[in-house]
Amino acid sequence: MSVLMTESDFEDLAWDYFVKAKQDGLHHAETFFDPQGHVERGIPIETVVNGFHKASQRAQAELGISTKLIMCLLRHLPSQDGLKTINDAKQFYQDGVIHGLGLDSSEKPFPPELFEECYALAKKNCPEIGLTAHAGEEADPSFISNSLDLLKVTRIDHGVQSYRDEELLKRLAKEKVMLSLCPLSNVKLQRRACLESS
Repeated sequence: MSVLMTESDFEDLAWDYFVKAKQDGLHHAETFFDPQGHVERGIPIETVVNGFHKASQRAQAELGISTKLIMCLLRHLPSQDGLKTINDAKQFYQDGVIHGLGLDSSEKPFPPELFEECYALAKKNCPEIGLTAHAGEEADPSFISNSLDLLKVTRIDHGVQSYRDEELLKRLAKEKVMLSLCPLSNVKLQRRACLESS
């Protein structure tokens, strides 16, 4: 991360991804990014977002890939940092540059309820924002349920632990909650329960 300093650095990073993704047959990308890891190094959030946004615009114009940017909060950082990040990004949400809010990094021991205020603030700042969260990859199914109930997400990233809760599975199906599954991530990170269930 230390080599990412300027707007063009972030644009180059995202552009390389989009080019590779296009070669793999991708038509639409909802790209997660974590500004907090850069802001704490002294990089302005505007530098990060503007670089990624320029690459997204190029991907649409030159590669024919539709894109959306999803800003994530790092759950191992204090939720107060998340509130500041959401406020700092407010104009980007309102201008339609950032389309969603996510929550990533290690699930344990950082349950969704720590970020309830953050998600409420994001929705207040921009009512049309999409909400998602990493849940149920390494943590138990309650992380999925609490993301739905407390954070008001409409999508779950990972969610493989839902197989442990029959009622949750029924709810996910009934409410048509999308799970953006990452089987390779589960294997590479050696999530034991995920491997057992495959």
